[in-house]
Amino acid sequence: MPTALTGEQPASDPESRWQAVWFGGLIRIQYQYDSNALMGEKSSHANNGSNCTGGKSYPSKRRNNDRVWRILAISLAFASVSIFNMNRHTFLLRSFLTDPVPRDQPVLDDVGRLSSQPTKLRYYIYNSSRLHAFLRPAGSPELAKLESMERTFHEAVWSIYQALANHPLRTYDPNEAAFFIPPVFPNQVGAYEKYWDAGRRNFFTALDLVTSSSIYQNTVGARHIFIALDGQFFTWRAGAKLPQAIKEYNPDWLRHIIPLGNTSKWFEDMPCPYDQWIVDVEDGGCFPSGNVFRNAIVARDRDLWELYRMHKDENDYREWNKLLYFEEPMTLFGFSIGFLGGPSEAELIPATYEKYSASTWLYFYHNREDDYVYNSTIFRHAPVKNIPAPGTAEARTYSRSSVGFVIDPAQWKRRFADSKFCLVVRGDNPGSRALLRAIRVGCLPVVASNLYPRYAPSLKHTLDMSEYTILIDEEALLADPWGTLHRLYYSLTEAEIKRKMRNLAYAQRVVFPDHPDSLFVPAFVKEAWESLPEAKREVGCGHCGGYSEVSEGYFSELNRVEDAKIRYKRQKGKKRSKPQGKIARERARARREAFKKEIAGKQ
Repeated sequence: MPTALTGEQPASDPESRWQAVWFGGLIRIQYQYDSNALMGEKSSHANNGSNCTGGKSYPSKRRNNDRVWRILAISLAFASVSIFNMNRHTFLLRSFLTDPVPRDQPVLDDVGRLSSQPTKLRYYIYNSSRLHAFLRPAGSPELAKLESMERTFHEAVWSIYQALANHPLRTYDPNEAAFFIPPVFPNQVGAYEKYWDAGRRNFFTALDLVTSSSIYQNTVGARHIFIALDGQFFTWRAGAKLPQAIKEYNPDWLRHIIPLGNTSKWFEDMPCPYDQWIVDVEDGGCFPSGNVFRNAIVARDRDLWELYRMHKDENDYREWNKLLYFEEPMTLFGFSIGFLGGPSEAELIPATYEKYSASTWLYFYHNREDDYVYNSTIFRHAPVKNIPAPGTAEARTYSRSSVGFVIDPAQWKRRFADSKFCLVVRGDNPGSRALLRAIRVGCLPVVASNLYPRYAPSLKHTLDMSEYTILIDEEALLADPWGTLHRLYYSLTEAEIKRKMRNLAYAQRVVFPDHPDSLFVPAFVKEAWESLPEAKREVGCGHCGGYSEVSEGYFSELNRVEDAKIRYKRQKGKKRSKPQGKIARERARARREAFKKEIAGKQ
């Protein structure tokens, strides 16, 4: 598929022919120019004997220099043609050039354009040895206690981190970075781990190291990208233990470095005002995590920010209304990567028309014989239970497909990779992990979920889901599954299928960090940039001094202060209620005064 990033142009491409004509025209102009110059030179020698010496003619020094410059111009033109036809590793260079959009397909966002200002789109990964000590690569023995799906999420996050860490858009100078990426990943911790487990304690220690650093403090957390797939991470409706602990995050530095009575940058125009925070949660206070993470960017598997807007609008999303209620993000900014799985989840098979033609099975769809929430069971079971009558055209389409409930895992992998179309149906939410699996094996996805493009798009400012998938109405699938699928297959022309497969190949490069010609990183950076309003798009960290390590000052000070005397600890198993009436207000006021006296004695 020709793209503006790699310059992959077939020999018969109109642009290649235009380049050949352009280069040939330059040679012809140069030949004609030299011939005319030579004829003029001979004429001048014949008519002016003063220019002849010993019967021989010599061109002037100026004419000789002109010829050298013309030869140099042709050489540069030839070099530019060669650059336009380079096949790999040219997307940073090509971002400065204007390349025609491929004419045989709908316009996809050109990832190359995001690097038109490279200095604004570089990112800094926190380069702290103490932070890196907490990292757990995919397959580490420490991850064995995680559930199977949690390990899949972590493997996906680890592949993202590896791609970011080894990409030329990374900078080691935070003052020239547009974004800051802390290598602190909640997906390497079990969502239901106890607070005394080492993985959970290490996670919050790493989070403290980041939020207390000079970079985070100078930017007030702005343009920091946290990567968290699945779960309820960085949401206000969190229920699991780890997401709940992130919501209740109350860092030591916030209590120790801010004198009481001072409304600093961490409390001005923040969701948790200082007066409410100092009272603590027990007495009607608020969560300071809303202040700490408010300006950060979160890369999630679903678009929480679009879902929250949907929850607030006046439209009726029927069974999804309750789901949208729980998707309230803690941060102002973020974007969706999609339901990305780890590289080991499925083999990466290039999407080509040849692969499509050679595939044995027409449709592939196998799922569990379980009940699903939000009225999705009837949709998930419809293609399996509503079998067409024998002898019909729909029955022939069904017989050429691999459809049913659970089958042997080895057989599942073989048939999945050997199918033309892979059916993706809504489940416990409008998304499904089957979509990105289908993209990975080069199987053309047929998506029966009306809200999927809004719920969990993959890097939506670079990819349009309608270009690399086939979207069908979920109600049509429910009413007549095999009639809908039969008509779909026979309505597609060869040209349409070829176009879809080219777009699918492009989507593979954008979505998967481990693709050999991956475009994931520049698309990731573009998505972060587009998630910010114009006023928030900045570069640098406010002259943070180029620190690669976090500041030591905060922690040496914290170690000298007894945290138990400053923090209001919750009593185990006791429900808390917001105080009501005059007595409660007097109690809260007395507690604030006691705080002030105690802190004054420490200073």
